Amino acid sequence: MVASGNLWGKVGRHGKVVGTSMHSDVPATTRLYPPNPAHRIPVMFIGEHSHSIDEKGRLQVPVKWRSKLAGGAVVTKGFDGSLKFYPAEKWGEIAAKLAQLPQSQPQARAFVRQTLAGAVDVELDKLGRVLLPPYLREYAHLTKQAVLAGLHDHVEIWSTDTWKKYQDSMDMDSPEYYQTLKDIGI
Repeated sequence: MVASGNLWGKVGRHGKVVGTSMHSDVPATTRLYPPNPAHRIPVMFIGEHSHSIDEKGRLQVPVKWRSKLAGGAVVTKGFDGSLKFYPAEKWGEIAAKLAQLPQSQPQARAFVRQTLAGAVDVELDKLGRVLLPPYLREYAHLTKQAVLAGLHDHVEIWSTDTWKKYQDSMDMDSPEYYQTLKDIGI
């Protein structure tokens, strides 16, 4: 006999039942997209969101991303003047890869220093905000507004001005752009 409610779940796309308590070994945040089982990948960070930073340096995190960051997260210096914001689990994978880089190579040492020395553990507060320390806000030129860009397994945090300049600099209609995509198999 099954306890009341244990067989019921939500009906998702295409009539597939998701979130039943019979599958308690699957984290609630692991919804799958697309619905075709042959093409399943974990839910990811996608989209572009503009949020404010308060006078204490707290950044509001989009509601739809909060459950993915509830277990802790790490923010570190990124590329092109941005910050990288990783869920703790993904950060563990990255840190393990960084530990394997050859310390005898100057570029590898520099990258490890940039990434690890610039990193800070963060947690969401009750209102879904993370505190960005002054050195990271300064690095990314963050003041009152920030753009959070979802990039599959992590989020980039940009100042609004830097994000706009970056986007304006991208010539997605150039032959070089298309050639680069072709070269990397896209």
